[in-house]
This record gives sequence, structure tokens and C-alpha cells, in this order.
Amino acid sequence: MKKLLGFAVGFVFSLAGVLLWVLLAEVGFIASIAASAIAYLFFVGYKLVNPKNEKSAIALACIVTVLDIAGISLFYILNASVALELSVADLISRYPDEMFQELMYFLVGLLFGGLGIFSFIYQQKRKSLRRESNGADGNRLPPR
Repeated sequence: MKKLLGFAVGFVFSLAGVLLWVLLAEVGFIASIAASAIAYLFFVGYKLVNPKNEKSAIALACIVTVLDIAGISLFYILNASVALELSVADLISRYPDEMFQELMYFLVGLLFGGLGIFSFIYQQKRKSLRRESNGADGNRLPPR
């Protein structure tokens, strides 16, 4: 039950990253960098409900990040399809360069989402090493 609630809260938090992506795109920046925020905000929301279950948080963050980024890309494609009054297949055949660009945004978004997830894994590993080193021999890791 806690995992499901953590997933729901994390998903709602990740939507703030989706909003950031859309806002950056509207301003004209390469918005894919917001994928890191999507992943990080999922972790924040998940950890609010389920602070000790880190492995499931990582797996769920991967799923949510990919789904959020795919949803954003699909939204932009469908929006262009409706605006141009074309089917998605016609849109892809008539505007292959723009569709390739959207694919690149999707892939770069996955890259930044992966970096956000890696950053969380690195922080968690560092915390666990610090806890372990404070135990037996008294040696401490240098502060970050």
C-alpha cells in the first residue's frame, strides 16, 4: 500500500517537472533538461511517503520518467497534427525533419532523465557509505 501511495505522490510531484518542460519549451529553451527535474521530483514525492524503500523508488522513477517524457512528445505531435489538420501519419510523411527533431528531444529528455536518476542513486550510495564508515572504525567520508 505504501508503494502505491508513494507512486501516486511521486507521479503528482513529477508533473511539476512536466510543467517546467512545457514552460521552458514555450520560452524557447531546450526543455529536455527538465527531465532531470521530472525524475528528481518523483523521488522527492515518493520519499515523502516511503522513505526507506529506495530500490523500488529507482525502478518506479525510471518508468514514470519515460512515461512523462513520452507523454510530452506525444502531446506535441498530436497538437501539431490537430493544428495542421493532418493525421499523425501524414504529419510524419510531410514533415520528417520536424518529427526527427521531436524524436531527438525525446532522446535527449531520456538522457537528462537518466542523469537525474543517476544523481539520486549516487546520493543514496554516498549516504549509505557514510553511515557504514561512521560505524566500526570511526573513519568518515569527507563532506561533500
